[in-house]
Amino acid sequence: MYEESLRIPLIIWYPKMIKTAAKSSELVLNIYVAPTLIELAGGKVPAGMQGASLVPLLKKETVDWRDSFLYEYFQEDYAPGFVTVAGVRNKECKYIESPNSKQDINELYDLKTDPGEMDNLINTPGYQSKKEEMIKELQKLKAETGYFDPGVYKE
Repeated sequence: MYEESLRIPLIIWYPKMIKTAAKSSELVLNIYVAPTLIELAGGKVPAGMQGASLVPLLKKETVDWRDSFLYEYFQEDYAPGFVTVAGVRNKECKYIESPNSKQDINELYDLKTDPGEMDNLINTPGYQSKKEEMIKELQKLKAETGYFDPGVYKE
């Protein structure tokens, strides 16, 4: 769940709506691509489709946008060294946990002061309230999305 794999530039060229060199710092996920393309094509986004259209952001409208997102990766048999991970990221911090690991390898990063994620703050006294806040946000996102770890159910 490190920034090198999360922060992938999204470039959209649509001169009818987007001014040259327009930028946004909102948190955008790949689940927004399909609803955006459907709306731009004049279609209706199905009610059950995950994600939201980026059109309001493209039009520079003021919208209530997400503050954080859930990340999940499930350990695969072919790569036992990569453990199951769940995490939450917002614009300032990132919290990562490995729920099935026998080791305590949870991580907390302050992305404003440490964008390279070199200093794990998980046990740093001044960050314990931030850690608790991020854990609560992760639990909330898991509940909202129906998250479950299939590794828990393995025999």
